[in-house]
Amino acid sequence: MVYPNKSLNSDRFKHFLESLTNLEIHVLTDVEPESDYNFPYEDPYLQFWKEHMTSILNTTRNLTSLSLYSDVIAFNEWGLVSSLPSLENLTLSKFLFAYEDFGGDRKAETFCLESFILRHRKTLRHLDLIDCCIDISSEFYSWAQIFRNFEQHLDEIRFFRFHPPPFVGTATEDDGDPDGYVWRLWNERGGRYVDFFDDYEFPDPDTGELDRLAFDYLQRTIKQRNQG
Repeated sequence: MVYPNKSLNSDRFKHFLESLTNLEIHVLTDVEPESDYNFPYEDPYLQFWKEHMTSILNTTRNLTSLSLYSDVIAFNEWGLVSSLPSLENLTLSKFLFAYEDFGGDRKAETFCLESFILRHRKTLRHLDLIDCCIDISSEFYSWAQIFRNFEQHLDEIRFFRFHPPPFVGTATEDDGDPDGYVWRLWNERGGRYVDFFDDYEFPDPDTGELDRLAFDYLQRTIKQRNQG
């Protein structure tokens, strides 16, 4: 399906969505993977996620499995997306965990992807996060914090994959920066997210190790649940 597409708002398409229990969507943009402008921080990409994708998800009330893939970092206002009462399986690829909106207003409880995931604590059994990252532009938040929240609140989780897995760093040096963190670079059209920290001080050199420990503890908890 090519975007923009009028059929996204049609009654026939909405009726089709209402009947689904499994939904998998791959979003392909025209942004070159190696280009400097690799985060679509403006329309039409923001409009697609905030309006059309939100409308799609709010129509698919019978989903037990949802998979969303993007070829560039994707952002959504998850507080606008209703909970899916039967959701058991969730896969997200290249999604941003952001804890404030574009204007700098903190809306962690209703705005961020983590809150959307935790809203499904009583049904979610399979969670797969691929190439996801945290925006640390204005306030630091770690994967270790997220992993601990998953361990404490996702009561029914029986499988969790986080790819690439958390390590101390990908650089050959011992003090390499951890994966999965980005910050906003505004000096180009639309702004973009980058994952290098030459001009941006990474908050804590122990972050990668703490992420790994929290990840391992979450996996041990899941293993104990499966054995019990």
